[in-house]
Amino acid sequence: MATVMHAIVDTVVDPARPEVGAYTAALVRELVLASPAGCTVEGIVSSSAERDYETIEREIPGLARLFKSALARPELIAAWQHGFTSAPRGMIHATSLLAPLRAHDRLHNLGEQTVVTVHDTALWRMPGSLSRREASWQGAMIKRVDRFADAVIVTSHTAGEVLAERTNLGDRVRVVPPAALLGETGQHEGGVVLIEGRDTEDAAPIAARIRDLLDVEVHRQPAGSSPSLAGALLLVHLGEGDAFPYAALDALGRGLPLAIRDTPIAREAVDFAAEFFDEQSPEAIAEAAQRAVGRAGELAVLGQDRARAFTWRSAAEKIWQLHADL
Repeated sequence: MATVMHAIVDTVVDPARPEVGAYTAALVRELVLASPAGCTVEGIVSSSAERDYETIEREIPGLARLFKSALARPELIAAWQHGFTSAPRGMIHATSLLAPLRAHDRLHNLGEQTVVTVHDTALWRMPGSLSRREASWQGAMIKRVDRFADAVIVTSHTAGEVLAERTNLGDRVRVVPPAALLGETGQHEGGVVLIEGRDTEDAAPIAARIRDLLDVEVHRQPAGSSPSLAGALLLVHLGEGDAFPYAALDALGRGLPLAIRDTPIAREAVDFAAEFFDEQSPEAIAEAAQRAVGRAGELAVLGQDRARAFTWRSAAEKIWQLHADL
């Protein structure tokens, strides 16, 4: 009998967090390709439009089956929050906090296990960046994770340290770094892409100062988006707590100069392949952007070398090994 991993793929068609959806598609695609002999991957999704099912099957080819819940997304979220679930039992891999967490006996029911993914710790470190509803839901799900999850994946040691401090998860927290999420199509030929953080009150003065100093167009993008970097001159990343800076890793892989806010997660992800800025003043950020452009050739070499350290295949293999260990 084949071992089946049930992956929660609902975020692929959830417009609320496109970055998490892109993470899910990229990771589960590789989980399918990296499946050990005798193992398959099935998807779980809320009751959705037919075009959404088609999107999932196109984004993640090779799924053995797509389990379609009878509950639409809002109802599924509420049901799982309160422990009501009709999802398949067995090996569950959730690529976010959305998971059918329930009591189970992993020791006596071999293969019954639940692994959940926490993408950031904004719930504690940046509560003002979350709506009241989102904060309430995350808080409730973290409590269920603490009680029922067999392991919790975080994308960085930075987030893992906070999660370990705030919960009783202990050694159930595992760090599995992701890889770059290639941005949307389109070009910003010769311009600067500015990624705003969720904690940035107003990036307009920053964009204006960069525009004045470098004499280029500046294209502002909200945090969590998948920006187009094709043809860009530079990426400026204002950072957002300890969320993984996917756009920054994308820039490194493209050999694009990067200026980024100096935070623990930024140092962990990009190492020395960028120009860092401490202050959030427009002048300090624009000067870091200017230094990055001046080091474009050097940073291209450093960045592409750094980006090669992150691959979806490596992430998938670590996740399969984690489930095997459980």
